[in-house]
Amino acid sequence: GQLGVLLVAGGQGTRLGFDHPKGMFPIGPVSDASLFQIHFEKVIATAARYGVRVPLYLMTSPATHEETLTALAEHDHFGLASEELHVFCQGTMPAVDAVAISALTAHAASLTATLTAGSQVAAWHVEFGTTAAYGQETPPAALAAGLTATPVTFPLTGLSAKTTYHARIVISSPVGMAASSDTSFTTSSDARVYRVAAAGDIACDPASGSFNGGAGTTIACHQQAVSSAILAGGYDTVLPLGDLQYESGAASAFQASYAPSWGRLKAITRPAVGNHEYGTPGATPYYDYFGSSAGDPATGYYSYELGAWHLIALNSNCTQVPGGCAAGSPQELWLRADLAAHPARCTLAYWHHPRFSSGQQGDNGFMSPMWQDLAAAGAELVLSGHDHDYERFAPQDGQGDPDVDGIREFVVGTGGKNHMTFKTVKENSELRDTSSFGFLDLELGDGTYAWNFVSDPPGGLADRGSGTCH
Repeated sequence: GQLGVLLVAGGQGTRLGFDHPKGMFPIGPVSDASLFQIHFEKVIATAARYGVRVPLYLMTSPATHEETLTALAEHDHFGLASEELHVFCQGTMPAVDAVAISALTAHAASLTATLTAGSQVAAWHVEFGTTAAYGQETPPAALAAGLTATPVTFPLTGLSAKTTYHARIVISSPVGMAASSDTSFTTSSDARVYRVAAAGDIACDPASGSFNGGAGTTIACHQQAVSSAILAGGYDTVLPLGDLQYESGAASAFQASYAPSWGRLKAITRPAVGNHEYGTPGATPYYDYFGSSAGDPATGYYSYELGAWHLIALNSNCTQVPGGCAAGSPQELWLRADLAAHPARCTLAYWHHPRFSSGQQGDNGFMSPMWQDLAAAGAELVLSGHDHDYERFAPQDGQGDPDVDGIREFVVGTGGKNHMTFKTVKENSELRDTSSFGFLDLELGDGTYAWNFVSDPPGGLADRGSGTCH
């Protein structure tokens, strides 16, 4: 049984040749009464006729609000009691114009657009991915309220070479949301050949009888010599394949053994965590030592781009990583999403426990879901350690059967600690050695790879070859 009036008065009188709020236009042919006056007087008359309250809600816009308030005050609200008048300003939607792409390279692009926040503080972000479903988004950035158009630029980095991406900018506020149309772009090729050195099972415990002040012996603790060979080689990236510091990854051991040897390569190191690191709860000294280069300490897996290649470091310590390594685990789901988001022609993954191994500790079937995901995505190479030997496998499919388009696996547990023996030679094993310390030298090009085992001391195992990406 209650009545109220809503008067929409956000427009201006431009088309009437009147550069003020339209409600102020003098429309009365004789009285020159404004639209506001006529409507207000109707409300007052209705209330008087029926003896009821008739509140008036007057909606303005940012363009008319202040001038409307001034005009109403000057005319004493045309006789309407102030408690019956409620003036409020309508919200203004945020807006975004078309996105432009600039500074496009093999691994980066800049998105530029002009944004308007509208009447409320807004937040904007970039959505991007290899399909128009996007799948990735940047953290939100704030934009102050206002009707002034603001140019913004956001750099996207870590993109895969020779890959088509889709992107849009989304802006939202309490008033509403707006998004640019989809924009696609293709990154250029990366013709550079990147050199990578990889090995696991590295630095002896300083308390070991073979440590010998870091110099080691003939049969153990070669971390200093192997790292010196890498240091002299001018590599772009170093991949320690787990068990970087024996026996328990203690901080003091890291400083006394790993740091003076392989630690000299820390600036170019992207490690995978091993079981001995978890000899200290949470592998805390390992994550403290490497910081962001080792990924999130809560998970230990991450990915990045290196030239035309997409590299993925996984955590094979399945009892330590949240959710384990089974199909459907957080790590396995992350891997599938990462592979979908980075459909690079060339992919290399690495972790500590080998999926297949003829070595003393053998196969690690718990990594099957990861192997199968990589095989389904057409990955080229998988590197591991754990068994203290060197072993190269022929390309294999997701089930471990021979497949020329499958994954070639290298077990490179030769980083310095000691050697183990081979137990049962596995199908598809092409070459095995337990006599040489050293590292795997990889040359990763645009669509190609080549490998060479660099032995310590020189003159040991020789293994070299090459392949092409799928």
